[in-house]
Amino acid sequence: MRTFAIYLLLMLALPVFSQSENESDPKARLTAIYGDVRNAYNASKPNTDRLNETYLTTSFKMALKAIAKHGASALDWDFWIMGQDWSDLAYEVTKVAARGNKARCIVKVYNNDDVTTCIVMMNKEGGKWLIDDFISDSYVSVRQTLQEFIISNSGE
Repeated sequence: MRTFAIYLLLMLALPVFSQSENESDPKARLTAIYGDVRNAYNASKPNTDRLNETYLTTSFKMALKAIAKHGASALDWDFWIMGQDWSDLAYEVTKVAARGNKARCIVKVYNNDDVTTCIVMMNKEGGKWLIDDFISDSYVSVRQTLQEFIISNSGE
């Protein structure tokens, strides 16, 4: 019985250890983020507001909110899936280079029959790794696109 109690305590403690490990390791954190993204998109119409609020840096969210004030979108594609449509999504974090509170990650996005390699920039905020930018395989930075849209529409 004592062995079972110890086993039960260890099993209950494992998620806590896993969570803190994911938050200290950018590759594990990004893999977990994309696991949630994949599940959200493959299950139904995803709640991108929840994904954005949970996984993006404060400055990235501020840029998205600034664009929303114009009632427009600066992007004609979805940065979570690197496209407009989705089917049977999968992700692979292939490489991570981290220094201090910043990380540069290479991610392969498998969407429909397409494979897109993108760079995901991450910053550590409040002890958690969060996404600060997506750079597509055609070197389009989401953050730069958002900033250019905000600047060009600031006089309206």
